[in-house]
Amino acid sequence: MRPGAGVDLVFISPQGVRKRYVVRLHFTASNNVAEYEALVNGLRIATELGIRRMEIRGDSRLVVDQVMKESSCESPKMAAYCQAVRLLEENFDSLELVHIPRCFNEAADQLAKMGSERRPVPNGIFASDQHKPSIRLTEGGNP
Repeated sequence: MRPGAGVDLVFISPQGVRKRYVVRLHFTASNNVAEYEALVNGLRIATELGIRRMEIRGDSRLVVDQVMKESSCESPKMAAYCQAVRLLEENFDSLELVHIPRCFNEAADQLAKMGSERRPVPNGIFASDQHKPSIRLTEGGNP
């Protein structure tokens, strides 16, 4: 857990066209929080682009299993992120999450590292800065 995480998004159209995004997180984030932030940001961007069907590949088994309802959300923070995803998934005709091993996600991991290290982003990659989490928790830690 450290401030300065980066999340990466790679959109691939059915024709193979790639759009790459880096979101620099300026708040303390665990790996699972960063994975949920990537998912929430990706769903928001896809909605803005008018995408209606998506297959999402993520390397966090926990996040994929929670969103696909194969495991429950034990912490209030993970439950709040999962609820944020549920609200966004209403924008899609088809949405599926698939777990892939981290070793098969190298291109995306390189983008995330670029974002977390605050290195300059090459041309053709969209970058944004996020200064607070996508969710809000009450004092007691509930959504």
